[in-house]
Amino acid sequence: MELIINSAENRIEAYEGTEIVGKLEYTIAEQTLTIEHTFAYKEGCGVGKKLVLKAIELAQDNKLKISSHCSFAQVIIDRQ
Repeated sequence: MELIINSAENRIEAYEGTEIVGKLEYTIAEQTLTIEHTFAYKEGCGVGKKLVLKAIELAQDNKLKISSHCSFAQVIIDRQ
């Protein structure tokens, strides 16, 4: 699975080959990356978790705080 940060669209996309299997939408404001929505189009392979972990990494790399409006993402953040 390949994760691509699409900063122009404020999202992270997950691909298996050429097929998009998930995406995470975020906003950045006031030094905080906020996860708005997480979508997994393929179940059982950890797409959602991988997307959230990539968003956490993106925030850390850019010295941003992280928050979430997405309840799924919040559970992953709380476990970190």
